Amino acid sequence: MSDIDDRMSAALSAAANQVNENDLRPADPPTSGTAHIQPMRRHIRWIAPVLAAAAVVGITIGTAAVVHNRHTAAPAGPAASPTLPRPTPATPTTISTAPDSPTPTKPTPTSSAPGGGTAVNCYFIDFRCPVPSNFVFYQPLWPFADYVQAKRWETVDGPNGHAPWHADAGLTALSFTTGYLGFRDITMVTSTSIHGDQAHIGVGYKNPNGKPVTAAVLHLVRFTPTPGNTKAGWEVVGSDDTTFSLESPAYGSRVSSPMTVGGHITGVDEAITVWVRTLSDGVTKLGPIAAGGQNAPWSETVPFTQTGVLTIVASTGGHVQQHERFAIQGVHTD
Repeated sequence: MSDIDDRMSAALSAAANQVNENDLRPADPPTSGTAHIQPMRRHIRWIAPVLAAAAVVGITIGTAAVVHNRHTAAPAGPAASPTLPRPTPATPTTISTAPDSPTPTKPTPTSSAPGGGTAVNCYFIDFRCPVPSNFVFYQPLWPFADYVQAKRWETVDGPNGHAPWHADAGLTALSFTTGYLGFRDITMVTSTSIHGDQAHIGVGYKNPNGKPVTAAVLHLVRFTPTPGNTKAGWEVVGSDDTTFSLESPAYGSRVSSPMTVGGHITGVDEAITVWVRTLSDGVTKLGPIAAGGQNAPWSETVPFTQTGVLTIVASTGGHVQQHERFAIQGVHTD
């Protein structure tokens, strides 16, 4: 017999012992106003022990249930926080940064560039293809007019063997100089620095002593939306200027005719020639412009008729060969 059964039996026995025969005998009819109280007391006297016993039984059973549940129920986890009604989220507003189809409308030029430099417009992308976020700050000067052309070479023309030099930064820089600019006395790559999708290529010539001389350091960028995509072609976007610079108009700025072209030069008896080139609208040439000194400023007003992305070229020479140093700048007219 369990401990619970013992307690229940003891409680019932105690209640039964308190009930005697007189308590169980029917009560006499009342004979006076107070006589009926006695039977009621008798009932109360034996009912009380029974109720007490029942209470003991109830408490015992309840205790047993608690003890039973404590050992058989799964351990309770952390108290769950009350579930509150969630607010209905506001419907997000989607702002499209590009239309679903090509559009002739050209976007507003950006107003700032990384590192505080002068920003340029990104209309050459024409929003038909994604490009790296940093490429919108470059002017595509050569050989591709826009990313559509670059993408076609990467996916169609290049794999079919057409113009494989697009994938070589050095060959692209030298082809730009001798072919597009027409500086055929620039005959060699003098330095190469490639980091990721950025390339800085020195192009130049050998002086009478046979020593390589750098005429310009050209800046090229892989024309691709995928960083590290070595299948993409290189695009000339500018130059790194030192002792001969082209600073005005600012890189990527919007220009109109006539424009002031200028910079700084270190040298003696220099003769500067300025060209304005595009991929399709011909060439404007002005010069020579006499200049010289130590980091001396130079400038000239240049009229032009071309539109779109313009490549401004400034070259100086005449001591050893016609094109000894040059610099380029990318701007646009719309």
